[in-house]
Amino acid sequence: MSQQRRRTRTVAMGLVRLMARSSERRGLEAAVFRRQAGLGEAEFRTQEARLDGLRYRSVLQTFQECCIAMPLRAPEAPGLGALLDELPDLGALLCNCASLGQALGAYVRYRAAIGELDSMAGRSDGEGAEFHYLPSTTGVGASISALGNFKLLTGIVRHYEAQAGVGQAAPIECVLGHRLPRAALPDWPGVAWRCEAGAALRLRLSTPLLAAPAPGFNATLHAHSQRRLERQLGTLDGAPALADEVREQLQALWAEPGGPPAEGLLQATAQRLGMSRWTLRRHLEAEATSFQGLLDEHRALRALELLRNPALSMLQISQQLGFASQSSFTRFFRACFGVARGPSAWRAPAAAQEPGRRGG
Repeated sequence: MSQQRRRTRTVAMGLVRLMARSSERRGLEAAVFRRQAGLGEAEFRTQEARLDGLRYRSVLQTFQECCIAMPLRAPEAPGLGALLDELPDLGALLCNCASLGQALGAYVRYRAAIGELDSMAGRSDGEGAEFHYLPSTTGVGASISALGNFKLLTGIVRHYEAQAGVGQAAPIECVLGHRLPRAALPDWPGVAWRCEAGAALRLRLSTPLLAAPAPGFNATLHAHSQRRLERQLGTLDGAPALADEVREQLQALWAEPGGPPAEGLLQATAQRLGMSRWTLRRHLEAEATSFQGLLDEHRALRALELLRNPALSMLQISQQLGFASQSSFTRFFRACFGVARGPSAWRAPAAAQEPGRRGG
């Protein structure tokens, strides 16, 4: 077990303030939002403050109830203005990338500055891009969290369209896994919100702007914003959370020849970290995650890597990921990524590009 004191995975207070703003547009005063979420005013207004996973759950519950019960009173437009107010370094970088595709990839790469609890995977190919949101929560809260991420991604797209002087908004399709009231979904041109029970949380878009040079791109300011964000992420990475240690152990166990079967990974991981399975589960719950969730996340990421190797058959990939059969892998992949044709649909051509992915 690591002797370094573990750091709890956190969420930026700036995200909480964005949620409070959205709640205000629904008629819930900021003071009431803070009180229901269990936040003090001084903490709420501290620019660099961050919340641990358990406290963020209370915030998310308050926001979830507001989104479902209170329709928007004041319209909102897709944009990055609010993000610039609350998380200026990230907002500045996303507004100033060499292309829309680079900006979308930067969002996936640096979204830990917003929060470390959830994850996102994405890729672009030609004029299309697709992003999958992998939440640490379940139920309606997962779709509410996905909704917030998809709104920010839409804001990025609309920002670069405005820069390029595009007259017609690119079509964007967002799929949520739980049915939300229509009033909870913004009515934006070109954006289709679909709620399908149990569906993978994903956003798809098609636009020729993905690779087009962005007008007014400033390389010096871009590098400055990027350096500041790297320092922020370096601070977050300085002391690993338990979930990060579990990720490392899973990667090491999977790489060992003759390592434990999938059903033995929990016990093996707990032993390596010097604790019981029950203690490991309890500490992960305190970080608003679970061993099974981390295992599924690892398998999903590893699957994307293996699928890029044309020398591996689907059966070989299934076996490397610890599935009893190819059909089991296919069902898992469809559930994670919502690809109707199965994992073979993700065997991208060599020219395809996949943006990075980082926990958030």
